[in-house]
Amino acid sequence: MQLLRRHWFITHETGKVEEVEGEGVIGKQPIIASGKAYEYNSFCILESMEGFMEGTYTMKHADGSLFTVNIPRFILRAMAN
Repeated sequence: MQLLRRHWFITHETGKVEEVEGEGVIGKQPIIASGKAYEYNSFCILESMEGFMEGTYTMKHADGSLFTVNIPRFILRAMAN
């Protein structure tokens, strides 16, 4: 399968919500073989010390059919210096 698009909602502790949508992740549209995983590191700039993200990935099967993967809410926490 191939990861084609991402669609995130980033919620800051202040209540501000940002929507981020685009092709792939970190400039790539990786192909992920059956039974394998793909990992990457990314970041976002928070206006507060905490927040959360949730969203979806649009994926493509080898036969060309598309499907959506829901990414459940996870906590973002700014690193202290």
